[in-house]
Amino acid sequence: MSFANPSGIDRVVVISDEIGAGGGAAAVAAQSIEQLLARGVRVAALLGREAAGFAAPAGVEILSLGGSKISETAGMGEALAGLYDARVHRRIGRWIAQNDTPATVYHLHNWHKLLSPSVFQALRPVASRLVINAHDYFLVCPNGAYFNFRSGEICALRPMSAQCAKSNCDKRRYAHKAWRLARQGVRSVLFPLPASEALVLAPHEGMLEFLERGGVRRSSVRILRNPVTPWRARRVEAEIQNRIFFVGRLERDKGVDLLAEAADRHAVSLSIIGDGPLLDPLRRRFQRHDFLGWKSRAELSEIAGSARLVVAPTLWPETFCLTAFEAATSGIPVLISQTALAASELTEREAAEGFDPRDLDAVGAKLRRLRDDSGRIEYLSRRGFAQRHDLALSAELWCEGLISIYDELLARAARDLSSCGGKARLAGCPGGIAASR
Repeated sequence: MSFANPSGIDRVVVISDEIGAGGGAAAVAAQSIEQLLARGVRVAALLGREAAGFAAPAGVEILSLGGSKISETAGMGEALAGLYDARVHRRIGRWIAQNDTPATVYHLHNWHKLLSPSVFQALRPVASRLVINAHDYFLVCPNGAYFNFRSGEICALRPMSAQCAKSNCDKRRYAHKAWRLARQGVRSVLFPLPASEALVLAPHEGMLEFLERGGVRRSSVRILRNPVTPWRARRVEAEIQNRIFFVGRLERDKGVDLLAEAADRHAVSLSIIGDGPLLDPLRRRFQRHDFLGWKSRAELSEIAGSARLVVAPTLWPETFCLTAFEAATSGIPVLISQTALAASELTEREAAEGFDPRDLDAVGAKLRRLRDDSGRIEYLSRRGFAQRHDLALSAELWCEGLISIYDELLARAARDLSSCGGKARLAGCPGGIAASR
């Protein structure tokens, strides 16, 4: 389905570490490209790299920025590029100088894996037409999660404070935390958030407190829930199924190790879908559970038909628990951690039950009860499926919201340019370099 371009948007420039299928920021960026193209909006994508298996739609200009991922064995050059990649800055700056127009909108997704804070410096001239997507907390928090990976607790510190600098919270080691502090400091100098004209896009209103704590003005934040496509178009009859699933990254912040132990203690078998550093240790430790590895969207859709329950035991204040929404809107009941920002709305609508993933005996008892109580499972299943249109935005409705935010930016930039007499400068009067031509 295609639409005529309903707005004054000339082009949207998507900037991200990567785009592709699956979950997270890469998938949201890919969906935005597809939906914008369907509405007749021109799109360019400036990327650290294209994700495996992603086929760029026809008509999209793709520019590889050549970012490099920081690894455990990174050398000095790679680590410095992660703090400030001059090549990426030059390539983005050159593209803007050659292609920018007053009706071009820039949308920055993830930048912390392959790109670097140099992206922000390159985008400063067009900040009045920039949307920064806060898929996580990396915009303000050095480790991106407001989570202490050592203690397993949500962090209550102010990012970049003296207490934050002292905290050994990184999932790797303190040296990596120190590097992340330096990176955050570079970003703050190059692009001070409190003074920026850019809008920050958050997928959940629960993020406001965390973003404000990190220096983002509340007036600069817009809330737009991520799009959700159910795994199944028809309700999964969960009450006659028997498989209990975990779907996601196999890392400590996701709580999968605690879930596996709680289930094993209470003789409950899990089907664990996903990949990550905990895969092999968990597989060796728990013979009871079935480890299925990473699955494609099509494979997940097929497997979902056998689901009785999906468990989301996240330990950090997860910004948008996509798996929980995909399950609930398919009619699969969800057992969701109380730390997830979406937990209360799913439990209040009776599409899910909440729990504390650290209370292993209580978790095991809940799993056993829901495994055996088909009446409760059917009730949760029907409630979630009946409210699927209220629980989540379709990709089409989400894109309408996105375009409204873009239109707001362009209208504001036009007013600011008019107030400057139509002579915008790179620094000072808003509007960017295109307006000064």
